[in-house]
Amino acid sequence: MRSCPVQLYEQMIREINESKTQFPVKLEMMEHCFQLSFTYANELAKQPVKDINYYKVWKPKFEGSIDYYSLCYHAALFLEHAIDNVAKESFLLRELQRLQKFKEENKSLCDYYTNGETYKDEIWFTDDSPYPALLVKLIALERYTAYLQVELQSLKQQILR
Repeated sequence: MRSCPVQLYEQMIREINESKTQFPVKLEMMEHCFQLSFTYANELAKQPVKDINYYKVWKPKFEGSIDYYSLCYHAALFLEHAIDNVAKESFLLRELQRLQKFKEENKSLCDYYTNGETYKDEIWFTDDSPYPALLVKLIALERYTAYLQVELQSLKQQILR
């Protein structure tokens, strides 16, 4: 399966998108997508070249996908077993605060990444730096926030019926 990171990522996304229609149960689909993400992240880790681009772009994208599906699985599991719509809404609103809290706690990294800065890349994006792991979390939380917003909108429409 050895390919360049771009090809690996495109293949992973393609397989994830295909699998979304294969699993009628949301939790099973998320578990499968988590496994796909994990498999592709492991394949990426076998890449011989681990430069700044690897730590700033590719590792966060692949591992961010793992974290994203883990977060979604957690949310879907809670929503499936919540006692009522009030509990569901409360959970979703609380979870929606996670990204903002993360951005406040990691303002310098988030601003640096969002603004496309590069002047600290050689220091921040290496094997022994904590910043790639923080980018993983940022990417996962951004995607998770979009997922939560869709779930909240769906819940509100369900309540209105």
